Amino acid sequence: AYWEARTSRVQSLVFTTIGSDAHWYVSEGRSPTIQYPEHGPYNRRLGYTKLPDIIDRTSSRGFRVSRQARHSDRFERLLALDLHAPYDAKGRSGLALSDPHGNIIHRSPYPARAYESFESIPELVYRSLLFVENRALLNPEAPRHNPALEPDRLLRALGEAAVIEIAGLEGRPPGGSTLATQIEKFRHSPGGQTQHYDDKLRQMLSASVRAYLRDEQTLDEQREIVRTYLNAVPLSAVPGHGEVFGLGDGLEAWYGGDFERINALLREAREIGTDTSQSDMREKARALRMVLSLIVAQRRPSYYLQAGRGELDELTDHYLRALAEQGLVSERFAELAADTRPALQARAEVKRDDASPRGKLNQALRTDLLDVTGLESLYALDRTDLRVETTVDYDVQRSVTRFLESLRYETVIEQRDLGPLEGDPEDVLYSFTLYERTPQANVLRVQADTYDGPFNLNDGMKLNLGSTAKLRTTASYLQIVADLYDRYADHSDDKLEALHFDYRDRISRWVVGYLKARDSHSRTDVLQAALQRRYSAEPSAFFTGGGIHHFSNFSYQYNDEYPTVRKGLKQSINLVFVRLMRDIVRYHMFRLPDVDSRILADADHPARRKYLKRAADHESLEYLREFYEKYRGHNQSDMLVRLTSNRYWNGDRLAAAFLSVLPEADIYTMNHFLEEQLDEELDWPWVKKLYETYGQSTFDIADRAYVADVHPLELWTVKYLIHHPEADWEALVEASGDARRTSYQWLMRTDRKSAQDRRIRMAMERAAFERLHDQWTALGYPFDELVPSYATALGSSADRPSALSSLMGLIVNDGRQLPEVRFDSLRFAAHTPYDTTLSRTPEPSERVMRADVAETLHGVLRGVVDEGTAEAIESRDVASAPRRWDVAGKTGTGDNRHKITDSGGHVVRSIPTNRTATFAFALDDRFFGSLTAYVPGESSGQYAFTSHLAVSVLGHLAPRLKPLRRRKPPTDDSLEPSEAIEVADRRSSNAP
Repeated sequence: AYWEARTSRVQSLVFTTIGSDAHWYVSEGRSPTIQYPEHGPYNRRLGYTKLPDIIDRTSSRGFRVSRQARHSDRFERLLALDLHAPYDAKGRSGLALSDPHGNIIHRSPYPARAYESFESIPELVYRSLLFVENRALLNPEAPRHNPALEPDRLLRALGEAAVIEIAGLEGRPPGGSTLATQIEKFRHSPGGQTQHYDDKLRQMLSASVRAYLRDEQTLDEQREIVRTYLNAVPLSAVPGHGEVFGLGDGLEAWYGGDFERINALLREAREIGTDTSQSDMREKARALRMVLSLIVAQRRPSYYLQAGRGELDELTDHYLRALAEQGLVSERFAELAADTRPALQARAEVKRDDASPRGKLNQALRTDLLDVTGLESLYALDRTDLRVETTVDYDVQRSVTRFLESLRYETVIEQRDLGPLEGDPEDVLYSFTLYERTPQANVLRVQADTYDGPFNLNDGMKLNLGSTAKLRTTASYLQIVADLYDRYADHSDDKLEALHFDYRDRISRWVVGYLKARDSHSRTDVLQAALQRRYSAEPSAFFTGGGIHHFSNFSYQYNDEYPTVRKGLKQSINLVFVRLMRDIVRYHMFRLPDVDSRILADADHPARRKYLKRAADHESLEYLREFYEKYRGHNQSDMLVRLTSNRYWNGDRLAAAFLSVLPEADIYTMNHFLEEQLDEELDWPWVKKLYETYGQSTFDIADRAYVADVHPLELWTVKYLIHHPEADWEALVEASGDARRTSYQWLMRTDRKSAQDRRIRMAMERAAFERLHDQWTALGYPFDELVPSYATALGSSADRPSALSSLMGLIVNDGRQLPEVRFDSLRFAAHTPYDTTLSRTPEPSERVMRADVAETLHGVLRGVVDEGTAEAIESRDVASAPRRWDVAGKTGTGDNRHKITDSGGHVVRSIPTNRTATFAFALDDRFFGSLTAYVPGESSGQYAFTSHLAVSVLGHLAPRLKPLRRRKPPTDDSLEPSEAIEVADRRSSNAP
């Protein structure tokens, strides 16, 4: 036993034999027997315990397991014995994003600071560690030493633990753990703790197998244990940093120390001579103290580094004296270190660049990865052992970003002939998205914006992007024409003659008329003819969106024209599309259930009541929302002030309003309120009469509101919130049912036909827009509803640049919806027994637009570039030699303002809110995307740029996109990840 304790001969033979067959390797397809770890802080942090759930989740998001690790029989038997997996666990890991060419887009190594080799560790650092924790390591006279076991130390610890337990003494027994077993504990044991003696035995056996995986001699492994411990020791958590692991991150997080500087100082510390300056010695001594305090703190890091800092200082001083006694440092040096007291930080400095324009792509990709993997936060994602191959071309991405950033300078604007902007170019924000069409998916190549903040302009902003809404309107129009053609193309002349449409359903009447007039026709013919239909461009007023709206053209030169739809789209003529939207809405309206031409003419039509109920419900909810926003969060006094301000009051009105919201109030409270509001002393008999009259319960909410000249729902809302101050919107709606119905009983009376007709038209229009919304949603519209107004054709329902890119993708893909992908492969736990590669699986496309509709739209969009609002691009690099790009697209300009009108409807003030210029484009039928210029806030009123700016910027970006164009287009055979997954070498896989 003595001989074995000193030589470890038998142990080395046994554990080397066990480890020789405990290997793993990577092979194609999913492993049928792979076992994932179920616990351990290390396994949880790196994502190994979550792999089964991640694989299940990603399978529904277009990924499959293409390669995975397999375990040998011996490896699986060791796991069956509940030992920790026998492999060389990684010291540093974390998320890494690369592009298809291997360029690193983002890397978050964790820990961020670590020793890359044993040789890089200053001798004073590892000698101090071994002195405190494990003095038997690195003994050249015991080359086969089992680093998991120190018999003397273990027996002493067991003996003292037994004495403490038998004698019933208080206190903790000394630890018997070596560095190797401590690593097993804080990495792989449940909760990073030793709960029972069998936990300790499992740690020792696992560490022993791990130590002898390659050789009977363990000196190299002992050095690796020292390095691993220093890089991985847990050191609690610091706000602003999170969990702290390893000496390097610990020095930075707890002391704000420079890891490289501290190591450099400690490499020189043993060479201090008599000529060394006092300040130099103090700096080196301070560095040693910081290192030694963290080595000591690992025993109880959450305590020593928080509440127990005084005890930590005492222990550190004790070990400094001991180091001097052993000759590891001089007494003078130890005294200087003991005299220093570097302060522990309460919060680490957060260093992030995700909000910067060049870091925004990282943020966007990582956010998408959260959805793909199901991980709970970016913090968890960055610490996951994951390599991701994205579809983004990083070189092109950087080039595009640099160019967009350069547009903040006036000189660049002038040199590129992009002005005049009128306002400061530094305040103009740009966003750019570019996808490449492949046989199986639309893959993201570039996504950039210049907003210096975490918000993503491409995917996050909701903007009126102007005339790009005309593209969606045209798509809806052509879809309707194609549907009508398919429905009636095979009808005989007699059947066509028998069809009847309301005179206002102009699209249906035109299609049927077209079919009747021609013996030979095709869907393409009718679509081309539909684009030649003419609409008046004369500015006019329209009843839409619940009121009279006036529309005008951006350019007055078209006011007297009668242009075609094709020309209207090319030249972005507003009134053409207002009238086209009116036809689209009426088409949907006259296909609603129970709608016919008599519903407005006949006051007794049975369908009227259904639409009146729908109108009353919609209008009452709008008022309820307005009043809820006005009064929520205020106390009773504030609500009464808000209710009574800016109104003309008399005694009857005030009494009716007051007793409506506070029916339980006594006469004295009411009298005080009335006198305060009317600013006079009131005659008591009159007050008593008011109280008796309006305090009666016979008045319903509508009667009280009529007397008070206040909307009944305003009175009800104030009353409800006074008595239910914590109520949320859902509770308010649920409780308001009776009040809303009572408030709108007047609308159901037959003498109110004019008011009924107006609301029926509004309800029918809203229902028609709901159907149009379904059509737009199928084409990628990103929001839950449309503004029920013809102004939607001009952009009032807003859009997103990313959604416009998706619409262009439908058009260039012949109406097929392909998945938009940003990742080709995800490789988890590379070079470990859990190595798993998830590769993108080709997904079937879905047809959401007829191919000939998409082709027709594509042709019109080419016309926008050739001779329309985007023709400026013809003079830019996008059309230059040696081979010009085939460009199609739609422009849009948004000058968005909040307008305040007087009682006559005249604008008395116009407050700018933002200005936008957009170009949704397709290049060579292979690339597509959108480019947007945007200025937020009132300062946008200073700017005069139009969509010409977005078109011109794309022209200047074209040379930076040529590297993408020169590469061979992807084919069905090139969809696998570009990086082959290699079989790991012996050190990382333990393979024979």
